[in-house]
Amino acid sequence: MTAVLPAGPRKVLPFLFRRTAPPASLPSRTDHSMRQSLGFYAMVAGLFLAIVDTQLVTSSMKEIQGGLSAGLDEIGWVQSAYLIGEIVMIALAGTLSRAVGTRLLFTLSAIGFAVASLLCGMASSLGEMTAARALQGFLGGAMIPTLFAANILMFPPAKQVRMTVLIGLVATLAPTIGPALGGMVTQALSWRWLFFITVLPGLAVAWAVWLLVDIDKGDKAALRNFDSFGASLLAISLGSLQYVLHEGPRLQWLDDGSIRALLLAAALAGALLVWRCLWQPAAILNLGVFRNRNFTLGCLFNFALGAGLFVGDYLMAQYLGRVRGLNSEQIGYTLLVTGAFEVLGAPVSLWLATRVDPRYVLALGYALFASGLYLATGMTADWDFDELFWSQAVRGFSLMLCFVPVTGLALGTLSAGQVRDASGLFSLTRNLGGAIGLAWVATAFEDRTVLHRSRLAESLDAFDPQVQDRLAGIAAELSDVIRQDPDLAALRVMSDIVNLQAEVMAFNDLLLMLAGIMAVAVLLLPFVRRTAAA
Repeated sequence: MTAVLPAGPRKVLPFLFRRTAPPASLPSRTDHSMRQSLGFYAMVAGLFLAIVDTQLVTSSMKEIQGGLSAGLDEIGWVQSAYLIGEIVMIALAGTLSRAVGTRLLFTLSAIGFAVASLLCGMASSLGEMTAARALQGFLGGAMIPTLFAANILMFPPAKQVRMTVLIGLVATLAPTIGPALGGMVTQALSWRWLFFITVLPGLAVAWAVWLLVDIDKGDKAALRNFDSFGASLLAISLGSLQYVLHEGPRLQWLDDGSIRALLLAAALAGALLVWRCLWQPAAILNLGVFRNRNFTLGCLFNFALGAGLFVGDYLMAQYLGRVRGLNSEQIGYTLLVTGAFEVLGAPVSLWLATRVDPRYVLALGYALFASGLYLATGMTADWDFDELFWSQAVRGFSLMLCFVPVTGLALGTLSAGQVRDASGLFSLTRNLGGAIGLAWVATAFEDRTVLHRSRLAESLDAFDPQVQDRLAGIAAELSDVIRQDPDLAALRVMSDIVNLQAEVMAFNDLLLMLAGIMAVAVLLLPFVRRTAAA
């Protein structure tokens, strides 16, 4: 007797069985002519423009604030708007690439980025700048994940490794040199040229990609069946989350009504989005790629790398600015040590990737990254370029040893049809790691500073002869300048010294915690399936 079975699992959880078949026009991975290679290099240039623009403005915020007549608590929107637009497009890029084709999407993204850059440079108010920056981040954001997919689709495995090294160099160098480059441009010209200088390069990238790249064709059926409701949920969820993470520390998190409202919106929209992706066969996100264990673990490693990369640079920049008193341009030059050693680490990562099990390279990279952070945990208020050199050098050298194997493990074992969906999710995890890490560190820094300040204050006994001698010495030094009450001035100076030392101790705490996160990530390696060296 034949039993009547209920609806099969394909109808119950369609995302588990959803596969994206490669289109018939997809070229062979061995078809890597000089024309295609030049087109790929043009795409790499577009990646540089999209990433460097996130940091290009950081060293010129005061000038932009003055030019737009914006308040100190408002100017952060110049950065927030870009990040919100970018993170939404990164998640959407896979679906859009499938619908219109890689070449058209990248070309439109580069043109849109250039036009939005022009609008940013012409902005006369904070509102205009915020809208233009959101548009710039959204339109330019497609260039980031599309490039990762293009690498897998265009080249055979042996050449993919070399191109992954190039992508990694650009993706990690761009935010490092951004502040220094931005400072130079603003001093030589004006802050508006931070945006104008990217217009012509953006148009040149669009022209080159349109002429030289021919990877695939758009799927009209995918375009007709585009999940607009899912895209709306995605935009609400990620946009709200990015705002909460960026503005939460400044607004004291749940104490602010807008943060509570947007956090609720992000949670509800995110839950509906996941539900829709689980049950809708043609949903905006293909969660079926997470069935690949290496891709899932690669995303977790990428999340940790995003946190380590963005938070590590942030902590170094904040220390040099708050404690050492350097300006943004000087900070940028100091942090170039990290970039220089990234370049030195590139050929080493390429050599290892072609000869050694990627899991071992990954373990070495994350261990070195954690070690580089740990080397900085003994900072004092007097550390400068020389004392920070080896910490930055080790961290910079290790970056390529992390980036190359993580990208290969995550995307290298997927089919050609899955790569475009997966590349957006993969890039998204790195951005989320950085956003969540920065939100955490902004809050934790204040908490740790308050803790250390209270402990240092408790250890200072007003009747201690050493404390009294120190106060007397400060008062004597100030007596020629402040004649009314040098003793009160000495107490204020002592308070500033305590605050400074508390901040240094907080920086050390956070660097140690971050090093621990990077080290703990290595514990995931036993779960990674072995893949052969390229």
